[in-house]
Formats: sequence, C-alpha cells, structure tokens
Amino acid sequence: MNYFNLPCPVCGEIFKDGDDIVVCPECATPHHRECWHSNGQCINTSLHGTDFVWKSEKTAAAKPENENPAPFVSETEAETGDVKICHICSSENPADALHCGNCGALFEEEEKEENFKICTQCGAKIHPQDIICTSCGAYQTPEIKNPFVESMGIDENEEIGGYSAGDYALYTRLNAKRYIPKFRKLEEKKLSFNWAAFFFGPSWFLFRKIHKVGIILLVVFASITMMTAPLQEQLFEATENFYSLSQPLMLNPEMMEAATDEEVIKLLTDYYSAIQMPTLILLGILLVQRLICGFIADKLYYNKIKSDFAIIGEAAANDEIRKIMIAQRGSVSFIAYLAGYFGEQTILNLFVFLADKLSNWI
Repeated sequence: MNYFNLPCPVCGEIFKDGDDIVVCPECATPHHRECWHSNGQCINTSLHGTDFVWKSEKTAAAKPENENPAPFVSETEAETGDVKICHICSSENPADALHCGNCGALFEEEEKEENFKICTQCGAKIHPQDIICTSCGAYQTPEIKNPFVESMGIDENEEIGGYSAGDYALYTRLNAKRYIPKFRKLEEKKLSFNWAAFFFGPSWFLFRKIHKVGIILLVVFASITMMTAPLQEQLFEATENFYSLSQPLMLNPEMMEAATDEEVIKLLTDYYSAIQMPTLILLGILLVQRLICGFIADKLYYNKIKSDFAIIGEAAANDEIRKIMIAQRGSVSFIAYLAGYFGEQTILNLFVFLADKLSNWI
C-alpha cells in the first residue's frame, strides 16, 4: 500500500518518498521508524484485540467501514488458489503482492522468518532493529558477537564437557585456539601439560584467576625454599671460599705463573665438589615443583571454567546476559600475577625475619 502523502499518526508529518516506514503487524498502522521507537509501541496499541484495522482517511471516505474491499485478484488466480491471504484483514491478494491491498500489512515481514528477531523476555517476533519489544516493552540486549571463533577456525557449537566451544573461546579469548584442544584431551582422559605454568609456577595460577591454588602453592613452595636454606648456605660459603682463594692468583700475575697446574686443578675440583650436591638437590626440588604446576594447571583451569559456567548459567536471565558474564569472568588478571610475584618475595623475607628473631630468643 502507498503511504505517501498520508500523515504519520505519531508526529503528524506527511510520509515522503524515501521515509523509513514501519507498519504495525497487528493493525497495519504506519509509523516513521523513529516515531515507533520513540513511542515504544504502536500508537493504536489500546485498540489491539478489538478487530481494529487501520485505514487511511482516503480509503475510509471512499467506502463504508464494513464494506469488503473491491476484489483485485484475477479470476485465474482465484480459480487456481494462487492467492495470498492477508494475516491482518483476511482479504485476498495476488501471490506476488508485498503489501495487502486492503489494510497495507507487509506480507514479507510475515512470511520470511529472517526478517524477525525474538524478544529475549517474552519470545515475541519483533523487527531486527527494534531496541524495545513491541509486545512486552522489554529492552533488547544487543547480540554478543564472539570474535574469537571464526578468526581461529573454531566450531562455536562444538560441545566439550557439556558446554559449547564458543563459550570456552569467549572465556579464554586470545588463547582459545591453544586451550580448546587441551580441554578436548582432558574430556578424553588424556594427559595435558602447560608450559606456561611450568615456567611461571604459582604466579600462573593467579594470572588465570585460580586464586586459591595459586596462594597455596606460593606458601608451600616458599616454605620448601626456607627448608632448603642450609643447602643455599653451603653454595654461598663454597663460592665465597673459591673466590677468596682464586682472587689473589687472578690479581697477581707472578703468583699465577708460580702456581702449578695441580694446584689450580685442585682449587677448581674442590669448588665443584662443594657445590655439586647442593646444586643438584636444589635444582631437583625446583624441577619437581614446576612439573607439578605444569601437570595440574590445565585440569584445574578446565574445572574452574566449568564451575564458572555453572554459576553464570544459574544467575543469567537470558543467553545474551550469560555471554556478557562469561566474557567478564574470563580473561586474565595482571594485578594478581604481580601480587603473586611480589607476594612470594614477601613470604620469603617474612620467614627470614622470623628465623632471625627465633634464633635470638634461643
């Protein structure tokens, strides 16, 4: 139906060529799209459900309100049934009609599902650009696009542990391509190793917001470091003794020339013998600690993500809000990482301070 030169019922301005016009799917009342959004609903919403159908003043003046519209369907179309029945006023229209010739309803909006989106609150079909539902008036949360899926070749709908790969990608963000294969392996009961956790130790867990485990590992590893203090003291004493003996030779060329090869070899041999065992023990302890971190990291991270998903699923009102909460809950924490790094030094210094106090009391 041609709405040009007819007034918009909201603002009163005449519809002009090129205007973006919205037609109410209930009563066929035309509006400027901006007027529809500003009003939040059809101007004739109060008349919905009363068999009210909008008609232009020209149409109303041309024929009585209850008179059926003049037929414009050809006899051939009527005989073959190749007609389109209006979903508003039930009048017959040609099969290729885009608007109802009687009430002006848009057939394209009714027949093509892609022209609609679903209200997140009441489930009604609304225009894809509407920000307010025309049925219940609820504000429509913008759809959250996942930028970490298509660019990384991830199937968003793949299910891993009861949740979609798209959710994991939204949580792990730029690391999605690395962690999603790890999560698949863990679901298959296969072993997974995290090199980042191996190199960074407890600080990695704090970086990934696994705070409880990170703090526990910090305290345990710092305690082990303090227990190995005698070994570190042996290394310090052996190194200090080596430099005290070798420094005069290095600074005095005459003494260096006078020293025999056997004396130099014995000096080096004694030094390596003194530091060999403490060094191996300390390196072994450090290696075990880092291996523990590397082997438990992926499993704990995977369990944390699924736990967060379960909590978010119970709290989120709809899927769009759930995605927002996943994006906020995920990612990493640089502050926690720095706190872990300096926290480890603080714990060590605290142990040293307490040990000194205790030795003075004894």
